[in-house]
Amino acid sequence: MERKNMSWAGRKDVVVQSTSARTKHAATVSVKRVFVCSPLQPRDGRTREQNIELAKRLCVAAFRAGTAPFAAHVFYSAIGLDDNDPKDRAAGMVAALRWLGVADEIWVFAETYDECSTGMKAEIDAAMKMQIPVEVVYMPPAFAVVAAATNVVPVVAAGQP
Repeated sequence: MERKNMSWAGRKDVVVQSTSARTKHAATVSVKRVFVCSPLQPRDGRTREQNIELAKRLCVAAFRAGTAPFAAHVFYSAIGLDDNDPKDRAAGMVAALRWLGVADEIWVFAETYDECSTGMKAEIDAAMKMQIPVEVVYMPPAFAVVAAATNVVPVVAAGQP
């Protein structure tokens, strides 16, 4: 692997990989990048905080299933974006969709499209429109354990795209 010694903030002991070395390494990794899609705002009797905890548990379940999960709503809430502020929400959705664009799959914590929140539907719709191989997976088996543990009973509804 190609490496360059570079000075960073006055330190000469930091080793930085060149871009070409990172690209070569990334090509050898075969772990699926999974975008975790679940509600953020209060709904179905759960608070926003409970939904964030739910998303964290879904990420752990996806990780244990052998994937590299990312839940944008957990990350952007953690760094201080306010989903109730229209500007923060819009900026967060734009950033989330950029991450979605590099995902291999989007895993949806719902059995059908109709039971998804507005934000979840926007993510699913974007995934389906992107010209990359994105698979939308409704309630993947890895999420069933979390659903059972949180007493979530998905509503079965028609209209899944």
